[in-house]
Amino acid sequence: MRLSLWLCLLVFATPVLVAQTARQDRLDDASIEQAARTLQHVIRSAVTGAGGDPEKQHVHLVLAFSTGHFNKDPLGAQAAREIAWRVVRDLLVQGDRVSCFAWEMGLWDHLQGKENSLILSGADEQSKSAVRDLFPNTVQDGSQGGHDTERAIVEISQRLGDAKDAVIVLITNDAQSVAPRGQQTIGADNPAYQQVLQTWTRLPQVNQSGASLVLPFKVIKVDGGTADRKLDIVMVTPHRFSGTTLTAGTRSELLQSPPPAPPDSGRRRKFSDWLRASWWWILIPAALLLIGIVAWRALPRLKWSSAPAVTALKIGDEQIDLTKVDEWRTICLLAGEHYRPLSEDGIQVVRVAKGVDVLLAEISCQRNMLELQSREAELQKINDEWVEPGRTVHRLKIGQPYLLHFIIRKPPKPAMPARTQEVSVRIEWVSASSSKIRNVGG
Repeated sequence: MRLSLWLCLLVFATPVLVAQTARQDRLDDASIEQAARTLQHVIRSAVTGAGGDPEKQHVHLVLAFSTGHFNKDPLGAQAAREIAWRVVRDLLVQGDRVSCFAWEMGLWDHLQGKENSLILSGADEQSKSAVRDLFPNTVQDGSQGGHDTERAIVEISQRLGDAKDAVIVLITNDAQSVAPRGQQTIGADNPAYQQVLQTWTRLPQVNQSGASLVLPFKVIKVDGGTADRKLDIVMVTPHRFSGTTLTAGTRSELLQSPPPAPPDSGRRRKFSDWLRASWWWILIPAALLLIGIVAWRALPRLKWSSAPAVTALKIGDEQIDLTKVDEWRTICLLAGEHYRPLSEDGIQVVRVAKGVDVLLAEISCQRNMLELQSREAELQKINDEWVEPGRTVHRLKIGQPYLLHFIIRKPPKPAMPARTQEVSVRIEWVSASSSKIRNVGG
């Protein structure tokens, strides 16, 4: 009787347990997409900063995953793989190479002897799908956790040899090297690591852990709430990038090219379809003719602008020359007064916040616009208008003045709550014939 009762309880309880197991935390897709777009932009900037041209040259993208935390943090592992996949999907084209590594206290063979590198056969998603099979999914056998970022950089550079077209992207939960009990990291002063820096450049750090980039993302909790998470990115490029030339068009053209049209069905078009198509051949020339007549009649009354060209960006008392800026290149960093970059790469640091060591934002050049990427501070308002929550990339029109309002969130200290610091940054412009263009708010 007692056995039968237990069997009945088990039968009725099993569906409930399965239903509860099925409900679990999940990644917020919009935040993952934003993180991937941010990483793409920084990769482009890194190539340009090393003297390359991502629009005209092939790229060897080297993805390295820190796996020591994969078992304890499966959503973090999933976020790393998903962001990496979207970068491959949306940035790379036919002929680009992708290599994947896994590391903890050193590199380990996560593919069990299989090839960890491939050349893409096309720019479409299906041609790139094989890259997913190169990503690690588990920790190393016998893993004790921890990871040695500097050792990983040394070993990856040794595997790559003289790869002038490579961009190394290390993805981890924390860029700072951490050793499990009984082991040691090699440290940034290790001779082998310093030797690597003779031919490779580690991008400047944006936080105390040594990350080149921090990618925030969100997790949607079972109860409907959200949790803020982040991944650290460490990026390494050759001192001088040199990739083979794209022959079938620019990167943007290859990524945006439409799929081939479906084959003709052989059926004759209906007369009504032909008539609708024919109307366009009548309307378009007529519209162009009308626009031409209106423009011609208005021409004598037009007053052409004689505004001088912008030559420099002015932030506080500092000016950044824009006359020799390359597209996609970082032109300056907005930082706290105590911020210290990891390496000297010539990028101008404008110190706009007192008493802190954080990197607020990075400003780069993108065609005829400037792009501001928030880093360790949240941009809340532009010219007294609230920005979209969670948005980290903002475009600034050259010549238009801006007043930016940042907020820096400081972690709590013993017996003290978390604090915030507000920072206002005024952006102005300098022209060839005047000291500056008008500012905001007087």
